[in-house]
Amino acid sequence: MRGAAPFLVLLLAACGGTAPGRGEDLVYLDAPWRFGRDGEDAPLPDVPPGEDVAGPGDVLVPPDAETPADLSEIPDAPAPRDHAGDTPGDTAPEDTPGSLDLQLPDAGPCGGCPPETPNCVGGVCKCTPFSCGEGTYCKGGSCVPCTVDAHCGPECLSCPSMNRFCSADGSQCLDCDDTHPCPASQSCIDNVCTPCEALGFCGPSCVTCPPETPACVGGACECTPASCPVQAVCEGGACVPCTTSDPAHCGPQCLACGGAKPHCLDGACVLCNSPAACGPACQPCSGGSGLCLPAGTGCVECLDDGDCDPAEHCAGNACVPDCTAQGCTTDGAPSGNKCSTAKIIGRVPAAAGYQVSADTTGDGDNDNLPSFGGPDCWDAQVDNFYRLWLNTGDLLTVTADPVPADFNLSLKLYRGTTCDDNWEDDLLACEWDNDGGKAETIVHAATQDGWHTLVVDGASAFSDQYDWGAYSLSVTLACADAGCCCP
Repeated sequence: MRGAAPFLVLLLAACGGTAPGRGEDLVYLDAPWRFGRDGEDAPLPDVPPGEDVAGPGDVLVPPDAETPADLSEIPDAPAPRDHAGDTPGDTAPEDTPGSLDLQLPDAGPCGGCPPETPNCVGGVCKCTPFSCGEGTYCKGGSCVPCTVDAHCGPECLSCPSMNRFCSADGSQCLDCDDTHPCPASQSCIDNVCTPCEALGFCGPSCVTCPPETPACVGGACECTPASCPVQAVCEGGACVPCTTSDPAHCGPQCLACGGAKPHCLDGACVLCNSPAACGPACQPCSGGSGLCLPAGTGCVECLDDGDCDPAEHCAGNACVPDCTAQGCTTDGAPSGNKCSTAKIIGRVPAAAGYQVSADTTGDGDNDNLPSFGGPDCWDAQVDNFYRLWLNTGDLLTVTADPVPADFNLSLKLYRGTTCDDNWEDDLLACEWDNDGGKAETIVHAATQDGWHTLVVDGASAFSDQYDWGAYSLSVTLACADAGCCCP
């Protein structure tokens, strides 16, 4: 309607031939309009003045009419036409197209929930795990800012999954700060943990190595040959000061003493082998150890027998009482055919190596151990006896070698001079099982001082002709004491 005032309103009720739903739209016009082909509203073309383009029930204001000053002057429009049916009196059913009531879908108890909280729970709009916007996450049904370790920054990152934590302002994941230190051997630089070595630091505490120990070796500051101060030397990674008494760092030049001058005295390498200055410490000898060893290794009691009392001798650089052992010389006068009349082998000759040839033929049978219930030893028929004094620690080696090839001998050693009379306590060894013509040997370390008895016997219990014969006896004694304790 050309020239109509903007506040004029034409209320159009949809007729039976209009498109579904169009009768429910309330349209405000400030220009002539019509229904488009696709349901779009479009302005009508201009029409000649005076031409009636209104439909039944429309109110048309002529284009040349003046706009009333009062809307109340506009005549009432006729009542809308009833399009419910062709029969007068018919009523349009409820909610059918053409009704003027505005029908909206029921939104439930929450009304319309926004996109960030689309889930209606108990009449309250709540978020879902994926509905919150950038920089927020769903917590307790509400979208909250991502400012915690598990949800940090604009991307809501999980800092713990990266071994990091969320910054105080919640903007990013960090490696470290003043309250979150780095692991050992790393330093916090611009909130990033950086290895100490890459920063020129050293060790688990990221220290700066001092000038004396500038080298970082295996996480520890160590010296170099040129880094130690004057009168100090680099040893084992540390600067060791020179002293006036340390033979490894002797004097101002930190000399290492050795050879003919192994000690350090007053800052010089010397040999301290006098009673006044002895040993590595170059200290005076005193008390019972008043002498210094010639090599300067320490203080001792004596260097030779002349440093001891008349009744003592020097043994192992200590004065010990003189000893006198029995049986220092050989005595072959006893017959040797009984334990009580054994021949004596002297200690001194035994120490030099004693050897004797003898024969058991025709001697008596005076030493027999029990055949049953006794020791593991066969001894039968005639035998010979020898006696030897042993001191504790002496080592005795005895070999009896038969001369005839058919002589099967046994060799026994007893403690004391009673032989088989007290064999349970005194028998020390018995060798007998090397067959005829073969030697038997006993080696014994003495555990007490006293006489010991050797017995050469036969070992063929059932062949008497093989139980005696000629033999050679070799005795060697390694004495525990110098001179075998013999005068």
